Amino acid sequence: MIYMRLTFSLVPFCFVAIQQISVCLGIDVSTLNQTGSETCAPSAYLGRFGASTHLSVNNGGSTSVVDSRDGRYLYTVSYGSHYLRKVVLKDGLTVGQDVEIHRELGLVYPWGAALTFDDQSIYVTSCKDHDEFAIRQFNTSDFKLISYIGGSKGTSDGVGTSAEFLYLRSLAITPDDRYLYACDYDNFYARIRKIDLPTKTVSTLCGSTKGTSDGSASSARFYWPYGIVLSSDNRYLYVSDLASGYSSTRIRKISTTNGAVSTIATISGRSESLSIAPDGNWLLLFDRDRMLYNVSTSTYAVTSIPLPSTVEGQALYSIKISWSGNLLYLGYDLLPTMVLTSHCVQCQESIPVFAEYTDQCSWKCREGFYQVDLPDGNYSEMVNISQFGFATDGNTSSTCVPIALAPLNNQSACFLNYTWDQLVLNEFSTRKAEFRTGGLGKWMVTDRFEVWVCEKSHTCLEDKEDFFCFLFDEVNKVFIPWNALSALKL
Repeated sequence: MIYMRLTFSLVPFCFVAIQQISVCLGIDVSTLNQTGSETCAPSAYLGRFGASTHLSVNNGGSTSVVDSRDGRYLYTVSYGSHYLRKVVLKDGLTVGQDVEIHRELGLVYPWGAALTFDDQSIYVTSCKDHDEFAIRQFNTSDFKLISYIGGSKGTSDGVGTSAEFLYLRSLAITPDDRYLYACDYDNFYARIRKIDLPTKTVSTLCGSTKGTSDGSASSARFYWPYGIVLSSDNRYLYVSDLASGYSSTRIRKISTTNGAVSTIATISGRSESLSIAPDGNWLLLFDRDRMLYNVSTSTYAVTSIPLPSTVEGQALYSIKISWSGNLLYLGYDLLPTMVLTSHCVQCQESIPVFAEYTDQCSWKCREGFYQVDLPDGNYSEMVNISQFGFATDGNTSSTCVPIALAPLNNQSACFLNYTWDQLVLNEFSTRKAEFRTGGLGKWMVTDRFEVWVCEKSHTCLEDKEDFFCFLFDEVNKVFIPWNALSALKL
């Protein structure tokens, strides 16, 4: 069951606007377990966004966001601008006006960062083509270089500067600050590296050449391992492993004892980062610009919630649940900063794919989309509403279509009593003169709305010589009423 938080409070989070806009998002998630018998589902509070303010930072993409255990500082890594930022947090939730930007550290395309549990030093990856492939350690008080591991590009294990890395991504550190784990890959190899920090000894925990297979440390394969976190009991690592073409992300579970790898879940889209709740019970990932996903670490069940329309289309690079568990940090290119608070109420589980929650439990189509109400009819037999995210109210089901494709009049009582296969295999050939069809051209939404079909003398028409047209929804396999051909002028 989906529960949503009500009552919103605004908390500024990132600041200082300089040309290239980038911000972090803070969301108050302090009351996962609310008063009474209701419990907020992990995905629920992420779907509710209230008042917002636009606060920005020159960043070039926050590929890593880490916070200190005492809640006093936040560190962000700028991949595009090659620097590390330190932000002073005040009152636990708000952000003060103190920020340090360190460009003098020699970092080139830094991606991952890990803060030691004593908050005294931070490890950051650095990658110069044909020059440096390393992990640098800095003191968090004055950012003096403490240690340097790696240097050359390659796959060799070793000690200190004799060890080799490829393109390092996210980092994870053990609570005793003894071991550091890193995602490491190029076009041919993909591995999880283990660094013994006191001795600077680098080894390969698992992985080898690129692939997708589970198995033992030596037989398991990764493709694009990006995000990495450590379980609360330190027995497992969880890695977000992107598929070829970035079409999906697999969550891999790795034993820290023997490097055995298994795949526990798969989400659509690309998630270069993942975070784990302080209690270790669930992981949080994203589909870069559309959805947030919760993955249970016990049942491996996946739940999702759409990102608000204010951030749709903006590239999300990093995600981090604060150590206190009451804030969520998101590193974006362009994003309003909001904080969400309040109690839980039960809301409907399914809303249209291109919709978002508004006040209370109501929803609306996202900007650029139009609500279309569909009659029950044979529609409920053709579509699994809960699976495809349609909203239902009595005998009416609703979905959202792009405004460019929306009916000039919402013809909710009109429907086409065929499947696409029936039209193609039977009706188009036997009743050719009674149907017209074509592509949507510039109005096309790839893999969703691509074609239209018109039927002559449809019951919804007053002029029986006219054609009534429908859009075909590729995802839900339904025909959405559009308008008369004479009105659409196709």
